[in-house]
Amino acid sequence: MTSANPSEGKSVTVANLAVAVAQTDKEVLLIDADMRKPVQHKCFRLSNKVGLSDVITGDKPLDKALNRNVTGSLDVLTSGTIPPNPSELLASRQMKELLETLKERYDMILIDCAPINVVSDVAGLSQEIAGVVMVVHYGSTTYPELDDAVNRLALANCNVLGFAVNEVSSKHGSGYYSNYKYKYKYKYDYQYGSAKQAEEKEKAGFAC
Repeated sequence: MTSANPSEGKSVTVANLAVAVAQTDKEVLLIDADMRKPVQHKCFRLSNKVGLSDVITGDKPLDKALNRNVTGSLDVLTSGTIPPNPSELLASRQMKELLETLKERYDMILIDCAPINVVSDVAGLSQEIAGVVMVVHYGSTTYPELDDAVNRLALANCNVLGFAVNEVSSKHGSGYYSNYKYKYKYKYDYQYGSAKQAEEKEKAGFAC
């Protein structure tokens, strides 16, 4: 899960989604891959001394970094020590192997990635994930910013699964970005490939 820009609510959105899915008796893992500005350890009040970066570099074993059963069947892997090269770590062979291992353990893995218009971290994961959900902040994310974000994801061959619009009040409804949904579908289907080719808040309880 990513967003176009910082402070658009992606971390709270993915945290709430992870909790909701875990409540359906699914084994869920939430990974904080936003190594530059990690938040998930704050959401769940966890230590971030050991996490994803330490596992990728081999400094710590996976089982020492995992926070198990944080709530229900939800495990959390925080970002860990802030590295000098987050993009390189996320695109590394070690990260690929880690994800392959984790896929055998969990029904669903949710990854909190850095904003796509700021850094290209999510691009390094494009071949290892099923798809990307874009979080859009209602009335704040602009059409050009959203368009730029979608273009970046397409160039990285990321499968955009859809958009999650947050901070929407009932009086506004869902019309603000409704035209963009059609524009995106047209542009993706005809400029970047067919749907077949693409295959392959409330802030409840969190204070991120």
